[in-house]
Amino acid sequence: MARPTTMDAPPTDRLVALDLLRGLAALAIVTRHFPWPGDVVAFLPRDYLAVDLFFVLSGFVLARAWWPRLSEGQGRGRFLIDRLIRLYPLYLLATLFAAAIALVNGAQAGTWAVTLGANLLFLPAPPDPATGPNLFPFVYPAWSLFWELLANLLLALVAFRLRGPLLPALLLTGALLLACTVQELGSLDAGPRWSDFVGGGFRVLYGFFAGVALALLHRRLPVRVALPDWLIGLALLAAFAPGTALAFGAAYDFLAAILLFPLLVLLGANARTTPLSRRIGAGLGGVSYGIYVLHQPVIQLAAMIFSAERIGASGVPGMVALVLVTLAAAWAATRWIDTPLRTWTRRRLRVQRGSAMPILTTSSPAAP
Repeated sequence: MARPTTMDAPPTDRLVALDLLRGLAALAIVTRHFPWPGDVVAFLPRDYLAVDLFFVLSGFVLARAWWPRLSEGQGRGRFLIDRLIRLYPLYLLATLFAAAIALVNGAQAGTWAVTLGANLLFLPAPPDPATGPNLFPFVYPAWSLFWELLANLLLALVAFRLRGPLLPALLLTGALLLACTVQELGSLDAGPRWSDFVGGGFRVLYGFFAGVALALLHRRLPVRVALPDWLIGLALLAAFAPGTALAFGAAYDFLAAILLFPLLVLLGANARTTPLSRRIGAGLGGVSYGIYVLHQPVIQLAAMIFSAERIGASGVPGMVALVLVTLAAAWAATRWIDTPLRTWTRRRLRVQRGSAMPILTTSSPAAP
């Protein structure tokens, strides 16, 4: 593997403040899917913007770890295999878990089988009234992973050209498409459903390559602002807090996606940490992907046992309990299933190929 250049962090550099941001954003998504009763406003009304943060983080982390090889047109296959190794095990677990719950709840066998077959291939399920409008009916948030993998593929194909005008062109195109999305829909809550399918692609195009641009810029900055990581974390939660009825709501979503979240990632990369905050950040970051893909099946199981209405009526205490259960499930799945399986797979690949893969620059996946 090529040695890191001046714009790349050493392979062991762990940006735990970014882990903290990732973990907080994943928890925000859990609160979004809590079955709030009736017209109750979600705990963090703009928590759907967490996905835009995830895309920026993903581009930033992957560019730091893989830029030396990809920019030379090398290592594309290994990069894409590594991404599948990182994303698929817990996604597979969550999909099978949720599919089993759906079958127990009386899902139509034919539709269930077609949906499961498509989703197991990391592809959106065909539209069907029986499964609803979601691309991934069993694990709703997986729509962002679908676009994440496509962005990874695009990076592998064009990285060697990104030092020229292509990267600014991608960012400008992505920003214009985001503007069209908020103009059309009134928000950036786009991507999970067939009705707003292309909006997910627009979001990842800008966010992911904004993260790549930040990674290339980061080492060259002459002056860096080092804020406490807890302050940046609070700023992130505050970014999810404005109500959806805000008069300039669409403009807010657009500005958050193109300016605020890239700024928070840049600040997080330079953040001051303490021993305690590093432990919290590394812990949350390490289970953030498990939280993201497993929380929906956990909610579905809880709803099957207690009923969604009863859970929703419990309000904030119920939401806190659900978050804690999801954290426990994510930790157990990460420790006893995901990590051992990924370690075994990578060792097998090293034996076969004779060299190690790059180590990512955070303790958690670059995907949400």
